[in-house]
Amino acid sequence: MSNERKKFIICAGLILIAGLLSYPLPHDSYSISDYIIPKIHFKNGSTVYLSGIIPVILLVIATRGIFKLEKYK
Repeated sequence: MSNERKKFIICAGLILIAGLLSYPLPHDSYSISDYIIPKIHFKNGSTVYLSGIIPVILLVIATRGIFKLEKYK
């Protein structure tokens, strides 16, 4: 297997993992990343969802990796 093909498979796997982390679990409205990093509640009623940062970072890394491949330049 060529080096570029391995990099593409790794980047596609990262995109798959990001999707799985953000997908809600059956019979529950929370995703896996919501259980790993809980949301932060403030006194005024606002909420910050830090669990969305992990899938976004994985997606950015994977798309940058795919666009750096020679085939997609």
